[in-house]
Amino acid sequence: MKLVKHLYNNGHHSCFEHIYFTFRIDGISRACSHQLVRHRMCSFTQRSQRYCSEEDFEYITPPSMEHTSFINDMEDIADMYSYYVKEHPKEDVRYILPNACATSLYLSCNLRELIHICNERLCSKAQWEIRQLVQEMVKLVDPELKFMLVP
Repeated sequence: MKLVKHLYNNGHHSCFEHIYFTFRIDGISRACSHQLVRHRMCSFTQRSQRYCSEEDFEYITPPSMEHTSFINDMEDIADMYSYYVKEHPKEDVRYILPNACATSLYLSCNLRELIHICNERLCSKAQWEIRQLVQEMVKLVDPELKFMLVP
């Protein structure tokens, strides 16, 4: 661990590209997944809205929207989806789905990129959902490496 800290503190981060992580991520919004894919050094495999049915889709409610008509709006969109998917391809009907739609994916990255993700997404200015997601990812990492996984 002394060597790892020395490498980190002296900027020798290329060594961390040999340590790899794969996370299974469930129950985040498509909006959150769109933020994740901006981390181009990661690899992603996401649930397809083209081939998978989204009837009765689950969705994420932002805390600021909890006491609005948001839930009713999501139910209306689900009804529209169910109506259109009877006569049209799922790949076309998905265009009416909101960014609130829940999704699942696999994310793989090396430690160097995970450090970068944490630097960006654990910041108090990051959106609540991605910040919570990255906090959960950090919990799965060896505790001895967590000193690097900070905003």
